[in-house]
Amino acid sequence: MAVTTSITKQGVIGDVQYGIVEVTPDTDAYPSGGESIAFSTVLSWNTSLTPVVISVQASAANGYVPQWDSANSKVLIYEAGADAAALDQVVTGDMSATTMTFFVIAV
Repeated sequence: MAVTTSITKQGVIGDVQYGIVEVTPDTDAYPSGGESIAFSTVLSWNTSLTPVVISVQASAANGYVPQWDSANSKVLIYEAGADAAALDQVVTGDMSATTMTFFVIAV
Protein backbone atom coordinates (compact mmCIF):
# COMPACT_ATOMS: atom_id res chain seq x y z
CA MET A 1 0.00 0.00 0.00
CA ALA A 2 1.08 3.53 -0.60
CA VAL A 3 -0.54 6.72 0.51
CA THR A 4 -1.29 10.03 -1.12
CA THR A 5 -0.65 13.09 1.03
CA SER A 6 -1.97 16.60 0.70
CA ILE A 7 -0.92 19.47 2.95
CA THR A 8 -3.99 21.39 4.05
CA LYS A 9 -2.10 23.95 6.11
CA GLN A 10 1.32 24.45 7.62
CA GLY A 11 3.12 27.19 9.46
CA VAL A 12 5.05 28.27 12.52
CA ILE A 13 3.84 29.47 15.91
CA GLY A 14 6.80 30.66 17.98
CA ASP A 15 9.29 27.77 17.97
CA VAL A 16 6.72 25.20 16.93
CA GLN A 17 6.21 24.13 13.33
CA TYR A 18 2.87 22.57 12.50
CA GLY A 19 1.15 20.88 9.60
CA ILE A 20 -2.30 19.55 8.82
CA VAL A 21 -1.99 16.70 6.35
CA GLU A 22 -4.71 14.72 4.56
CA VAL A 23 -3.66 11.11 3.96
CA THR A 24 -5.48 8.72 1.62
CA PRO A 25 -4.37 5.11 1.08
CA ASP A 26 -4.31 3.79 -2.47
CA THR A 27 -6.36 0.82 -3.66
CA ASP A 28 -3.71 -1.81 -2.94
CA ALA A 29 -4.20 -4.09 0.03
CA TYR A 30 -3.60 -2.46 3.39
CA PRO A 31 -0.43 -4.02 4.87
CA SER A 32 -0.62 -5.91 8.13
CA GLY A 33 1.29 -3.81 10.63
CA GLY A 34 0.31 -0.44 9.17
CA GLU A 35 1.64 2.05 6.66
CA SER A 36 4.72 4.22 7.27
CA ILE A 37 4.42 7.96 6.76
CA ALA A 38 7.47 10.26 6.91
CA PHE A 39 5.91 13.56 7.97
CA SER A 40 9.30 15.37 7.94
CA THR A 41 9.54 14.56 4.24
CA VAL A 42 5.88 15.32 3.49
CA LEU A 43 6.13 18.72 5.21
CA SER A 44 9.70 19.44 3.97
CA TRP A 45 10.93 19.88 7.54
CA ASN A 46 14.57 19.81 8.56
CA THR A 47 15.51 16.21 9.30
CA SER A 48 16.80 17.24 12.73
CA LEU A 49 13.19 17.91 13.76
CA THR A 50 11.10 15.08 15.15
CA PRO A 51 7.47 15.17 14.04
CA VAL A 52 4.88 14.46 16.73
CA VAL A 53 1.36 13.48 15.69
CA ILE A 54 -1.05 15.32 17.97
CA SER A 55 -4.25 13.91 16.49
CA VAL A 56 -5.58 11.79 13.64
CA GLN A 57 -9.15 11.33 12.54
CA ALA A 58 -10.82 9.55 9.66
CA SER A 59 -13.78 10.43 7.51
CA ALA A 60 -16.77 9.20 9.53
CA ALA A 61 -18.70 7.62 6.66
CA ASN A 62 -16.71 4.39 6.48
CA GLY A 63 -16.41 3.48 10.18
CA TYR A 64 -12.65 2.87 10.29
CA VAL A 65 -10.59 4.17 13.22
CA PRO A 66 -7.00 5.29 12.57
CA GLN A 67 -4.34 5.18 15.27
CA TRP A 68 -0.82 6.60 15.03
CA ASP A 69 1.95 4.23 16.12
CA SER A 70 4.61 6.74 17.19
CA ALA A 71 7.22 4.07 18.00
CA ASN A 72 7.20 2.86 14.36
CA SER A 73 5.94 6.01 12.55
CA LYS A 74 3.01 4.11 11.06
CA VAL A 75 -0.71 4.61 10.78
CA LEU A 76 -2.74 1.61 11.92
CA ILE A 77 -6.37 1.24 10.85
CA TYR A 78 -8.94 -0.52 13.01
CA GLU A 79 -12.51 -1.69 12.43
CA ALA A 80 -15.29 -3.26 14.48
CA GLY A 81 -14.14 -6.73 15.46
CA ALA A 82 -15.91 -9.99 14.79
CA ASP A 83 -16.21 -10.46 18.55
CA ALA A 84 -18.33 -7.28 18.74
CA ALA A 85 -16.29 -6.15 21.75
CA ALA A 86 -12.95 -4.70 20.68
CA LEU A 87 -11.60 -3.05 17.57
CA ASP A 88 -9.37 -5.25 15.41
CA GLN A 89 -6.60 -4.00 13.16
CA VAL A 90 -7.50 -4.26 9.49
CA VAL A 91 -5.46 -7.14 8.06
CA THR A 92 -6.02 -6.46 4.37
CA GLY A 93 -8.39 -4.52 2.16
CA ASP A 94 -8.95 -1.49 -0.02
CA MET A 95 -8.68 1.53 2.28
CA SER A 96 -8.82 4.13 -0.51
CA ALA A 97 -12.18 5.49 0.73
CA THR A 98 -10.61 6.29 4.11
CA THR A 99 -9.26 9.83 4.22
CA MET A 100 -7.40 10.65 7.41
CA THR A 101 -6.46 14.08 8.71
CA PHE A 102 -3.28 14.41 10.78
CA PHE A 103 -2.26 17.36 12.96
CA VAL A 104 1.52 17.20 13.30
CA ILE A 105 3.97 19.43 15.17
CA ALA A 106 7.75 19.64 15.49
CA VAL A 107 9.88 21.69 17.85
